[in-house]
Parts: sequence; C-alpha cells; structure tokens
Amino acid sequence: MLEAVSFVEWLKLFAGIIVFLGPGFGLTSILYKNSLKNISHWFILSLIVSVCVCGIILAWLKLFALQINLIGLWVFFLSGWLIGLIYLTINRGNIDRNRFYIRLPELLVWLISIAAGLIVLWSLRHQVAGLGSDSYHHTLITQLIFDNGGLPNNYQPATDQLISFSYHYGYHAAMATLMWLSGWGSRLLVLASTALLVMSTFTSALLVDEVTERPYAGVAASAFTGFIFVFPMYMLNWGRYSQFAALILLSVFLQLIIAYIKKYTGSIEFQRIILLAIIASGIAFTHYRVTIMAVLSIIFLIIFFKQNAKYSIHDNLRFLKPLLAISARFFVFQSLVMASG
Repeated sequence: MLEAVSFVEWLKLFAGIIVFLGPGFGLTSILYKNSLKNISHWFILSLIVSVCVCGIILAWLKLFALQINLIGLWVFFLSGWLIGLIYLTINRGNIDRNRFYIRLPELLVWLISIAAGLIVLWSLRHQVAGLGSDSYHHTLITQLIFDNGGLPNNYQPATDQLISFSYHYGYHAAMATLMWLSGWGSRLLVLASTALLVMSTFTSALLVDEVTERPYAGVAASAFTGFIFVFPMYMLNWGRYSQFAALILLSVFLQLIIAYIKKYTGSIEFQRIILLAIIASGIAFTHYRVTIMAVLSIIFLIIFFKQNAKYSIHDNLRFLKPLLAISARFFVFQSLVMASG
C-alpha cells in the first residue's frame, strides 16, 4: 500500500518526474519561450509536452519495430534539459525575465495544487492498487508496455483472447516511462498518479486566466477544481485515468488555441503550430472521446471567438488551414502506426 512506500522511493519518483520533464522543457523553451506567461506556465507546458512526446515516441518505435533502450531513454530525457538550457543561455538577451517573477496568484495556485495532491495521496494511503475496475486495465497496459519495451502487438502473456492491441495508450506510455525513470512498479505508480492528475488545478487556472485575463479568476478555478467540484476529480474513483489525463491535455490545448487566436495577425507562427500539433497528437493518443471534444472545441472557437468586432469567415478559414493540415498528417501517421500492428 502507499503508506508503506519508503521516503527513498518517493524521492526516486520525484527525481524521475524531474527527468521526465526534459523533452517538454527543451521543446517549450525553443518553441514557446516568448509566449510563456510565468514559471507555472513553463512547468505545465513542459509536463504536458513530455507526456505527449512519450506517446509519439512509442508510435514511431512501433512503426519501425524498435524497442526502448534504457540507457537511450535516459540520454534522451536528460538531453531535453541540456538542449533547453543551452538554447536559453544563447538567447538569454531576448527573454523578458520580468514575466517569470512569482506573483501572489501564481503562488496561491501552487499552494492549492500541492495541498490537493497531498490530500488525495493521504486519502489513498491504505490502497494497494488503483480504484475502480478500469484501474486493472490501466495497470495491465502500463505493465505490458514496460515489459515489451514499447507498444505490444497483443495482450499476451496476460491473455490469449485479445490478439491485437489498439488502445489509446498515451497515459500508459507516460506511466511506463516513469517506471523506467523511477524504478516504481506499475501497481502503485498508477495509484499514485491520481495525485499527479491533480495537475488539473494548474491547467484549470491557466485556461480560466487566459479566457478572463484575470489571474485571481484562475486561482478560484484552481480551488474549485481541487477542493469543491465533484467532476472531474471523482472520475478517479472509477479509475478513469486516461480520460482525465486527456482532459488535462485538452485544457492546455484550448489555452494555447485561444492565445493564438487573440494574437493572430494573418501570418502563420510555425513554432506555435508545431507545439499545438504535439499536444493534439498527445490528446489523440490518450483518449478518443476527448479527441472529439478537442475537434469540436476548435470549430467552436474558430466560428465564435471574435478577435475583432467584425467577423470574417475568410480570416478564420485562413487560420484554420494549418490546423487542418496538421490533422491530416496526424491521421495518416496514425493509420500507418495502426497498420503496422
């Protein structure tokens, strides 16, 4: 059970999470450094992008019938930190450091999120595995990916009844990666991930702050999400880890889309588009229903979000073109991956 986990093991998990942030930190620093709001925004994007990268990497490895090499995995994740730090050092003169001073609303969101995470861990201290019937499936898939060194072709040796593997595996890819980086087992890691999914307090604050342009509205959203709202937190009692993880990705995706629309001047910012493409892929790999939500959300925003008083369908379609191109490339790529299984 969780309460029996030693302090050293918790430190190993914390260290694994820090290393896990590497690819996200590197990509966010290169692609989005001039649009980051604060340190929390940087942290959230680093975590979200790393989660998405895990799913993308496993898809490519599956396509070329390759497996995870533990040394290569550590090199890859640590290289993200190294590349990001080198890039920031070279471009330090172009960074507005005033944006990264920690202000009261940001500090409050951190305190709320940490408190919510600790409360969740305390409430689960006597549990030996994830709650709900879905938790068995999520633990199984995470273990299969870990044992296989990548995406499996089927559910063997767990069962001979399912002869293919076509599950949305983004959450499980991230958990398997944390297994490699921290040394934790799948059973307790999936359970402990409940506290990691409390990151929804951060993403709720980020999205509401973007929509309202009022930081304290984000603080309120964070508090309601962490302490008051039954959903989505209650979903974790059913073991809805994948769907909850995808909803967290969706919150960040919508924040980036809204920020893009606000500042859209008619020219395509390819760095933002690449970042959006990575997160869109991560959502699609993590949960198919949330992917449908994301598509409908984009359509809604394109049609109804007015940057100017006068609505122009031409400008909105021109903005939509690169997103459609990314979607087409992704679905072609996903089809290739599925066909290779």
